[in-house]
Amino acid sequence: MKTIKLTLLSLLLGLLLAPLASAQNITLQWDASPEATVSGYKIHYQAVSSATPFSGNDALEGASPVDIGGATSTTLSGLRDDVVYYFAVTAYDTTGAESGYSTVVASAIPTAPPAPGQWLPELYYPDNGLAAAPMPVQFNWSEPAITTGVTYTLYYGTDPNLDPGSLASAPLTAAPGMAPLTAGICLFGLFGAAFTRSRTFRGMAVMVLFATTMLLNGCGGGGDGTETPLTVPGTIVDTTNPPTDTTNPPTDAPALYTVVVSNLGDNYYDAYDLEPETTYYWKVVVDDGVNRVESQRFSFTTDAL
Repeated sequence: MKTIKLTLLSLLLGLLLAPLASAQNITLQWDASPEATVSGYKIHYQAVSSATPFSGNDALEGASPVDIGGATSTTLSGLRDDVVYYFAVTAYDTTGAESGYSTVVASAIPTAPPAPGQWLPELYYPDNGLAAAPMPVQFNWSEPAITTGVTYTLYYGTDPNLDPGSLASAPLTAAPGMAPLTAGICLFGLFGAAFTRSRTFRGMAVMVLFATTMLLNGCGGGGDGTETPLTVPGTIVDTTNPPTDTTNPPTDAPALYTVVVSNLGDNYYDAYDLEPETTYYWKVVVDDGVNRVESQRFSFTTDAL
């Protein structure tokens, strides 16, 4: 079967109030695929639920998917302003072969939420119980009306309790953010190829994570914090409660772990270290320097390769 490849796509979502009452326009823009056989793109969208396939029908441009031809930007108009929308892009060639979904991004216009301490962050994506989430995954959550001095801490991993004491091999790098559109409330995400993945790259990623864990176990932990919003602080090891039996570790199940990404200045984070067909849990803690509030805990399962 023919497979269409897409390189890393940068998707920018601009949210502008539409002339219609209680409606919004959402502008999407992304990098063109370098594949010579790609002749066009389709935008898939849906409100409220992030379960695929998307079957939205609110946009004046038509029901999902919206075929926009070879353009690398489009605007969906007439969308509701009181719900979360989910978007993904696919590419197709002249034979009609179409790629799978890219990374999903979420977008919404909040209705003037109060400051931290009087509200709880709402988790947008991945939605709770989502199955077959395309990878990489962009975590996305709501933000308060006043964002000055607000930082976010993201917890995600295979430990249902999201215990920071769990062994956590954090990713070494993170994709940088882009400046949002100045008109209206802007959200954006990085679209990653969720299609053909290199086994060589995955092998290298496993080696890097293993080496990082070994070094941090030998050196007593990973770092003392972050300097930039998208820097992962490092591996967290609980040294106060060591395992009771270190000579015969269990081999029938993988170790549970929690990754802690602190000092985030934006309400999203792209995770490139997730494994296929694995159940993950996540939550967000918001801190404005005075109040510290915590979201609900959601779970989701990643798609197969």
